Amino acid sequence: MATSDGQFQALIDHAADLLAQGKTKDAVVADLQARGIAPPAATVIADIAADPKVRRAGANYDVVVGGFLVLVGIGASAWTYTQSRPGGSYVIMAGLIVVGGRFLLRGLARL
Repeated sequence: MATSDGQFQALIDHAADLLAQGKTKDAVVADLQARGIAPPAATVIADIAADPKVRRAGANYDVVVGGFLVLVGIGASAWTYTQSRPGGSYVIMAGLIVVGGRFLLRGLARL
């Protein structure tokens, strides 16, 4: 099964999530194999996901991206509110805020 860089990172993130949930490295390898990943590649992905430096880098990324999305969502919502006429309509960027919050919480949980 050929994977792109994005798919490879998604597999590492998935493996890191399983490890964070308390799964053993062997259970993570078995899960990856069930997803169609070859046994040697599954072992490498589990080893990478178990590396504390890799996990911390992924967590830092989630915190930064999540915080950015929350701030953009709140800022855009505030801007549309200030631009609306009295009694007029405005947009609350709930999607950005919720997705950003999910990233932020996921990153904080993985730190």
